[in-house]
Amino acid sequence: MINRSKRSHTPLFVLGVTFALSTVAASQSGSTATINDLTGTWLTSNTASGPGAPPGPFLTLNTFTRDGNVIAPNQGESASAVTFIAINYNPDASLAGLLKVRQIVTLNKSSTEFNATSIVDVTDPNGNPLATFQVATHGVRIEVEALP
Repeated sequence: MINRSKRSHTPLFVLGVTFALSTVAASQSGSTATINDLTGTWLTSNTASGPGAPPGPFLTLNTFTRDGNVIAPNQGESASAVTFIAINYNPDASLAGLLKVRQIVTLNKSSTEFNATSIVDVTDPNGNPLATFQVATHGVRIEVEALP
C-alpha cells in the first residue's frame, strides 16, 4: 500500500514525460491524417482513476511510428494495442520503480482523434507491485503546419 502522505507527484510527471518520449518521432510532411493510421504526434488529455492513480487530468504528447516497436496493429478495424515501460524517479533522482502502460487505442473515422483505455502497473525498484490504475485518454492529432 502506498503511503499517500509521503507520495510525491513524481509518477505523474514521469508518466507524462514517458508518454512524450516513449517513441521516436516519425517524419511528417503535409497532412498526416491517413485513415486507420495512428502514425504521428498527438496532444492527449488523460484522466487516471483507482488506488494509487496520480491526480489529474493531465496533458501528454504521444508519438507513434510505423515500425511496430510500440504499436501492435490489427486489434480491430481502427484499434491498436500499445505497450511501454516508464522509469519512475524520486525527487532525489533515485530509482522509485517502473510503470508498465498497456493501451487499446481506437481512432475516429477520419483518423484525427483517438480514445484510449490504459492499465498502468506501478512497481518498486525490486519489481514488487505498488498500484494498478486505469487511465482514460483522448488524443487530437497534431498536424504539420508550414511556415508562411
